[in-house]
Amino acid sequence: MEELITTFQKNSLEEIRISLFRYESYYFIDLRMFSAPQRGEEKASTSSGITLPVALFAELKNSILEAEKVLIQKKLLNNAER
Repeated sequence: MEELITTFQKNSLEEIRISLFRYESYYFIDLRMFSAPQRGEEKASTSSGITLPVALFAELKNSILEAEKVLIQKKLLNNAER
């Protein structure tokens, strides 16, 4: 079972997909880059990404929030990007 949670564009050829999936009795969050092959075919999964047990989601979220604080302090994010 794999459930796509969200997708966002990295650039014109690549996107990041965040999915939830189950393996045996464990749940995982997968953050994976998908790339468009030539000739306009469907984007395909690449080896670039991370898979974490759902139990680590809070740590991932807190780490991203800490990164946001640093980016704000360094004035690398504006109000629209928060």
